[in-house]
Amino acid sequence: MKSVFVGFIPERKEDRKNQITAKLDELCGPGASASNQKTQGSFSRAADRGRAARAQADIRSLKTAIAMFQLDNNAYPKSLGDSRSIGDAGIKIGSGANPRIIRLTTPIAYLSRIPADPFDPEGKPYRYFFDGKNNFVIVSNGPNREPDFDERTYKGQSIDELSQFLYDPKKQDGDSGDIIFVGP
Repeated sequence: MKSVFVGFIPERKEDRKNQITAKLDELCGPGASASNQKTQGSFSRAADRGRAARAQADIRSLKTAIAMFQLDNNAYPKSLGDSRSIGDAGIKIGSGANPRIIRLTTPIAYLSRIPADPFDPEGKPYRYFFDGKNNFVIVSNGPNREPDFDERTYKGQSIDELSQFLYDPKKQDGDSGDIIFVGP
């Protein structure tokens, strides 16, 4: 048995959106698509709240892994090279051509895998920075999916001093700001 599709196949996403809007207005009366857009907005906000909860849980796991790493190695992991990813943070032991590198996942698995930031459009891990003293920061992009805080500028400030960069779902523009953890 063969399947046959009869109808218009839109070439662009925008064409499909316009087609759905027209069909909603046709079936439910004018303005139905506008109420659907409001519903889509609330679904989007709910999805963002879910992603924010996921990011907070991931950051708690990362914080625990970093604390165990510090206890075992008497040092916090630091950014190796130009990477801003927590997946690339670690410490070098030894010098010369083949220093040993210890990360959160190897040789001891403080984490089985480095979680991806649910708000990063490319699925990259959380951003991380250690100030070289005794403070570190873990950062998620937050619902606007863009870095609002450059963790490389972190100088040991408290979380209150970083409030201008924090995601707050109660704000009028509820999607701006990053999810930030300051440690230890």
